[in-house]
Order: sequence, then C-alpha cells, then structure tokens
Amino acid sequence: MNRYTAAWMILFMTALATPLSPARAENIRLSTGEVLTVEILESTSDTIRIRHPVLGEITLARSAVEVLPPPVEAGAPASQQAEQDAIAAEAAAGAEAAQPVEVSAEPPPKEWKLQIVAGAGLTEGNSETRNLNSKFLAVRDVAKSTLTFDASYFYAEDSGEESDNRFSAGVRHDWKLDPSRWFFFAQGRYDHDEFQDWDDRVAVHGGAGYKLILPPPFSLAVRAGAGANREFGGAEDEWRPELLFGVEGAWEISTRQKLVFDSTIYPDLDESGEYRWISNAGWSLLMDEKMNLSLTVGLQYEYQSDVPSDREEDDLRVFAGLQLDF
Repeated sequence: MNRYTAAWMILFMTALATPLSPARAENIRLSTGEVLTVEILESTSDTIRIRHPVLGEITLARSAVEVLPPPVEAGAPASQQAEQDAIAAEAAAGAEAAQPVEVSAEPPPKEWKLQIVAGAGLTEGNSETRNLNSKFLAVRDVAKSTLTFDASYFYAEDSGEESDNRFSAGVRHDWKLDPSRWFFFAQGRYDHDEFQDWDDRVAVHGGAGYKLILPPPFSLAVRAGAGANREFGGAEDEWRPELLFGVEGAWEISTRQKLVFDSTIYPDLDESGEYRWISNAGWSLLMDEKMNLSLTVGLQYEYQSDVPSDREEDDLRVFAGLQLDF
C-alpha cells in the first residue's frame, strides 16, 4: 500500500466517524453500504448534493443514496418509534423492488419448424449429366397433434436428354393420445412423374401408430392402416385399395450430425402379391450453427411390383445439397 492510498483511507475513515452539527446533520447510506453523516444541500429526482467536513461537497446519483430517518431519542413516544419503523420498512421494500428481475433467456419453443434443401450436380466427359433437387419441409408440433407438410422436386438430364422429372407433395396429421404412446394419423400424397406409365398419382391413407422408442437420442415409431391410390393417365385409371405398414425414426448421432429414415410398404388388396414400397433416408452435418446451415446427403427408393413390361420396377435417387433450418 503506498502513502497516497493510506492517506485517502485515513481521510475516508475520518469522514465516517466525524459528525456534523446535530441541527443540520443527516445520515445517509450509500449503495456500497457505508453510512455517512452529512448536510444535504440539494436533492432532485436524479441527483443529491451533500457537504461533508472532510470530503467537501459531492454530487451523487439519487439512486445510489438512501436518506436514513433520524434516530429516535430516548423517551420518545411509541407512535414516533412506530413511524420510524414504518419508514425503514418502506425503504427496505423499495430497495428490494429495485433489484433486477431475472428473466429467462430461453425463448418459447416454436410451433412451426421449417426446412429447405437445395442441390445440383454436373458431370462432363464421355457423357454430360445435370441434375437439380429441392425439398421443403414444414412441421407444426403442439401438445395434442403434429402436422407435417413436405414437397420435393427432382430433375435430371443425360447427354442433353431429360432423364428424370418428378414432383411429390404430401400432408400428414398425427393425433397424439398422451400420455399413451399410441396415436392416430391421416395422410395424403400427390405425385407427378414424366417417366412412369402414369402422369399423376393420388394416395390417401389413415390408421394408427405406436412410438417404440422416445428421443433423445434415438426415436422409432411404427404405423399401420389402410387407404387407396389412383393413377391418372395410365393403364389402370381407377382407385385401388391397399394396406399400409411403415416404420420411421431419427438418430441424433452428435450435436452436429443427424440421421433420419422412413420405409413404408403398401400391399395391394385387389391383386394378391402386388405392392408398392417407398423408402427415404437422409444424413445432415451442421456446418454453421448461427445460420442453421447443414450439408445433407440422402436417397429415395421406390419399388412397384405391377408395372408394364417396358418399365423398370424400381427407381433410386441419390442427392446432396445444402439444408437450411429455421
């Protein structure tokens, strides 16, 4: 401790111990806890100006100073003591109310979660190929239900000739039966594909599901139901009843990686042994946490047992792109 610091400490301690004339002296408490006996020269809503015999005249922020009531002299009436006690209690309550209120920084959970995926590819050499893929996903998850919209588009060219042009959009509504793991669902889907023996296809289904494993980090659910599909512009332009059996899940591999998948089979009720089978899988790696931007790789596989002889029974699409969640 140097001599200047010691001198200031002596002055400060002297200030604490030195009273003013009893007629004009008042006690104040600073926000740091020290009590001084001073003469109040001026007091406004913002500042207070005081005079101390050692420190001199000082102007302080009004919020940093509490003016204490004068001590009750011995033999004073009980009513005066009660009044002083009420003033002290009011000052304490005001100080407590002035304390900052802690507000949780955790934002309320979003009802809607949106996702956009976009990707493109190009190869040149003995053959030239170009492809585009995009996907949109919107999920509204609330206490009693989950509503999901999705749409995707795939386009490809091979040596200048169109080789793929497909659009798909669907909606599904799950009704939760909490606290049970059971739920009911209804769903619909529209497909357009220029490389099938049909132009457009519509399918509607409903049924029940069960959550086998609850997250985190892994979730798994199964579904079973029934419905029908119709292919427009094809050889069989009529409604065909079918069953539905599906499984879906997600795995949070780490804070930055996630794997999602689903697989559904649709047995035909009109023709025994015929069925459709659709599977999807996607892996994402978070690259920018602030923007919620990820690298994603996925695949889509569809098999249909009953197709014309000049058509392939299965279609496989592998794609990669950037994924934005918000």
